[in-house]
Amino acid sequence: MFKKRHKVYLKLNLASLVFAVVSFISVSFAWFAYSGLVDVKTEVGVKAWYIEFEKNNEVVSNDIVISLSDLYPGMEPLTEVITIKNLGDSDAKLNYSIDYARILDDEKDYYALSDDYTSDRIEDALAHNYPFSINATLSKTRLNAKDTDAEFIVTVSWPLDSGNDKLDSLWGSKAYQFEKKQEDMKKKDSNYVKESSINIGFDVSAQQVTDDADDLDYDFEFGKTVLFDVKNNMICSSLSENCLKTYVIDDANLIGDKNVSLLPDISSLNLEGTFTNYKSILDEKVSSWNAKTRELEAKDILKVISKDINNSLIVTPNISDSILGTVKFSTRADDILTKVGNTNGYITYDNKYKLFNSDTCIWTSTKYNNTSGYAYIKDNDKSKIYGETNNTTCNIIPVIIAQKSNIISG
Repeated sequence: MFKKRHKVYLKLNLASLVFAVVSFISVSFAWFAYSGLVDVKTEVGVKAWYIEFEKNNEVVSNDIVISLSDLYPGMEPLTEVITIKNLGDSDAKLNYSIDYARILDDEKDYYALSDDYTSDRIEDALAHNYPFSINATLSKTRLNAKDTDAEFIVTVSWPLDSGNDKLDSLWGSKAYQFEKKQEDMKKKDSNYVKESSINIGFDVSAQQVTDDADDLDYDFEFGKTVLFDVKNNMICSSLSENCLKTYVIDDANLIGDKNVSLLPDISSLNLEGTFTNYKSILDEKVSSWNAKTRELEAKDILKVISKDINNSLIVTPNISDSILGTVKFSTRADDILTKVGNTNGYITYDNKYKLFNSDTCIWTSTKYNNTSGYAYIKDNDKSKIYGETNNTTCNIIPVIIAQKSNIISG
C-alpha cells in the first residue's frame, strides 16, 4: 500500500504580479516616410504606424499591472493576455524581453538585466528554478498591416505536488513570512505601501520589419514546406526518389543564418529500425546523399513545443503534471530530458505541431534511460515524446542541413 502523505499548504494572497510593459514604439501615432519619391511640391508619402495594446477589450497604457491573488500549490494556472493590434500601414515585428525580476525579498532571487545575465537567462530561471513556473510567449512574431491580432501571454502555475516536498514546504513558508512581514509593516505605518510578492519588468517591442541579420527569416518559418533534392543538394520541383518533401524544423531561423534544418516527410523515406541500430541504419540511408545531415534529437522537439506555455506538460507517475516551460537553452533541454527519463515520465503536447505527431512511433537519437530511447507518437487528442524500448521498431528520419542559398537561388 502507498503510504498516505500529509502535506499542509498555506493559501496566500501574494499581492500583485506587476508587469511593466514598455514598447519601443508609441501607443499613439508615429509617421514614417516610405515612398522615397519627392514631387515638385517636395511632398513625401507617409505610412501610418499605430500599435495598440488591449486587455479585456480595453485599451491599456504601456504600464500594465496584472494583479494575482491566491497563488498557492495546486492552484488553477493563471493566464493574462495582452492583445497587440497593428492598426497602421506597415508590417511589424514583435519581440519581448525581461529587464528585471524579483521573487519575494531574498537578494539571490532578484534578477537584473546585465551583460552577464541576459533576458533569456532570467526567463529560464522564472520558468524552472522555483516550484511555481512563470512563462511568457507571443502568439506571433510578425504582425502584418491590418492583420489579425497577436497576443502577449503570461502564465503562472504551481502544481499541487512537484515531487519535492521539501522545496514545496520551503517556498510555502517563505511566501508566508514575506506576506506576514508586509502586513506587520502596514500595521505599524498605515501609509506604508505593501510590496508585491513578485515583480517582473517586461519590454514588449513592435518595430517595422527590416532585413537585419538577427531578425527572424520569415521565408524559413517553422513548418514551411521545401522540396529538396538530396543528391544535388538543392531545391527541386517534383517529388521523386531523391526529391523529398521536407519541412523547416528550426524554431527561430534568422536572416543571418546560412543554413536551415529540414525534416523529410515520413512517407518520403519509409525508413525503419530499432533504437539499438538507429545510427547504422541512418548512416547507410544517407551515405549516397550529397546533402549534409544530422540525427533528429529530442531537444529539437522541446524547443518548439515549449512555446505553448499552457498545453505542453511534463507527466510523471504519482505527482502532479507540470508546465514544460520555456526552453531556450540546450543545457535546459538536456536537464529536462534526463529528469523525465529518470522518473519514467513523458512530455505531452498539442497536435497542432504537425511535424511532431505521427500515428506510428518515430525515433529521436536521444537516450531515455539504459533500456529505452526517446520517440514521439500521436496519443489520442495529443502527442507525446516518451521512452520507447530499444528493440522496438519505429520510423527513423534524418535532419537535412541545407544551405539557404541553394534553396533561394533554385
